[in-house]
Amino acid sequence: MSTLPPSKLTSEKKRLAVGVSMRELGALDVSFLSKEINEECSGSIVDKVYEAPLGAFRVKTYGKGRKDLIILGNAVYLTKYKYPSTETPSNRSMFIRKRLKGEKILEVRQIGFDRIISIDFGEYALVVELFGKGNLILLRNGKIEWALHPKRWRHRSLVRGEEYSPPPEPKINLLEMRISDEVLSLLRKEPASKVLAINGLGSLYAKEICLRAGLDPLSELKSSEEVDLLIEAMKGLSKSIEEPDPRLILEGNEVIDVTPIPLVCYKEKEQIRVEKFNYGVDEMFSREYFRKVSKSGLEEELIKLEKILQEQISKYKELSLEEEKARRKGDLISSNINRLNAILEEMKELGEKERVVEIHGEKVLLRANGVFNSASSYYERAKRIRKKLRGLNRAIEETKSKISKIKEEIRGEAESIEEGLMERLITVKRRRKREWYERYRWFFTSRDHLVIGGRDRKTNEEIVEKRMDRDDLYFHAQIQGAPHVVLKTGGDEISKEEIEEAGIFAASFSRAWREKLHSMEVFWVRPEQVSKKAPSGEYLPRGSFLVRGKRNYLKVGLKLGICFYKDKVMCAPLRAMRGFYLEIEPGDSSKDEISRIVAREFKERMGIDLEVDEIMRSLPPGGSRICGLGESTSRSNHMINK
Repeated sequence: MSTLPPSKLTSEKKRLAVGVSMRELGALDVSFLSKEINEECSGSIVDKVYEAPLGAFRVKTYGKGRKDLIILGNAVYLTKYKYPSTETPSNRSMFIRKRLKGEKILEVRQIGFDRIISIDFGEYALVVELFGKGNLILLRNGKIEWALHPKRWRHRSLVRGEEYSPPPEPKINLLEMRISDEVLSLLRKEPASKVLAINGLGSLYAKEICLRAGLDPLSELKSSEEVDLLIEAMKGLSKSIEEPDPRLILEGNEVIDVTPIPLVCYKEKEQIRVEKFNYGVDEMFSREYFRKVSKSGLEEELIKLEKILQEQISKYKELSLEEEKARRKGDLISSNINRLNAILEEMKELGEKERVVEIHGEKVLLRANGVFNSASSYYERAKRIRKKLRGLNRAIEETKSKISKIKEEIRGEAESIEEGLMERLITVKRRRKREWYERYRWFFTSRDHLVIGGRDRKTNEEIVEKRMDRDDLYFHAQIQGAPHVVLKTGGDEISKEEIEEAGIFAASFSRAWREKLHSMEVFWVRPEQVSKKAPSGEYLPRGSFLVRGKRNYLKVGLKLGICFYKDKVMCAPLRAMRGFYLEIEPGDSSKDEISRIVAREFKERMGIDLEVDEIMRSLPPGGSRICGLGESTSRSNHMINK
């Protein structure tokens, strides 16, 4: 699992559910998510249920590989991150754990076309409502056993012992293309995007539909033609659901959204394809979650310290006033000795031990033991207060120092988290599912048939012994130090052009390229003609195969192109190029030099970041020379100026 930098994590007992500051997932998003989670989790067994900091829940499962299902207030997803747990298990997580531990997940499904996911176990079900502040409800035989946020409404109740019923179904169901008459009527009276958003689509997809229809999202529809345009746009969006193409949407190096399909409203933004929508949801929500959780403990401590500092400062001001007042009263007594001595005589005659006397509008306490003793008592009090002030001042400086350190730690943690997230984003940019054929040299022909070739003795043997099927074609260059090459036909008829492409590939990745030859003879045969068995009395070296029967020869030129196809760097014959490409032929430039030029050209001309290492891995052995640039259409290749 991916792990972000450690942080001081504390349990937040007051917080019921985390609300990560991202756009709310819509019903369409939940439809994709529920299907993907179901594929991954159905048949899995619940191991434990934890409550993570900030009120997130983590459900650990096993049986189909160890998986962590995260439940937030506004999202549900499988994560590759290592989420922390609270210091001690919460009562809530223990309540759920006792009932679900050992239970098999039968199905993960969307309820209606709404932002509700139900994880079904048979007797039990865990329902996640992803609207409002979010809710988590445990059902037993359809009745509510426990709810994170119990509540009663006019139309339903989330109270223990009652049957669970979801809220009224949204008035727009994009999957079934069902729109209520009420919505169609409202579209003539209120802004279209608002009507669509509040009736089941959410603001993002409401705006998207308006843009696809060529309508102003902030205006109401003025004609039946505009209504038809809107409905057609909704149908188009609904149809695109059948072919998921999830994207992370970036702004700079920040993930700002994730979508299950490409959206017009994000066409100007940088986008990263991800294999599954869930992966993108995990990236977006986990990044924000870890930002918050990394700061939560430190910020809690900072809040306490700042409160202490305010109290200390307030106390310091209060004591400073008291010290000033005591000293002033002492001074008033000392500067009015004659007058006060006269009052003392009067007090003795009356037998008074003390009297409050007013001097220049200030009341002071005059004691019978003398004027100097009276002044001294005020000075002593001022002295004691000054001592307290010195101690309090030290405490204030210590608190300020602690606050500075905490702030520095928060900054450090934030930087550490951002570095971790940045590294993770770089990994995501590069991350894609590695196909089995990437272990070998490979390309796709102009008609999209896969061709594979060995990289070394081991992979050469694998290609013939494990990867070559009955309908395939075997190729080999007429030079020692050439790879075994197999064209995977899939039972299809193979064109002469594809045979030539496979031949060029076999020749180009042989020693002929290193020797700077510009043409080479290649033969091809059927799989049944290739054998590991040597004739009686003879020996085949390891990695060698015997070819029997008639060989089909062709002479080919050594020239290749480099393009970006199926999210991968592909080095192949020119006829197999897709989109923008660079031409190479045998030459004197190192693989590193060529790779860096290729990476630069793709970045400058196409805005595509290619990894130098991936380009190097795709190149033939030996030196090369870039001899042209081109752009391929479906049927032809065009040269373009350098």
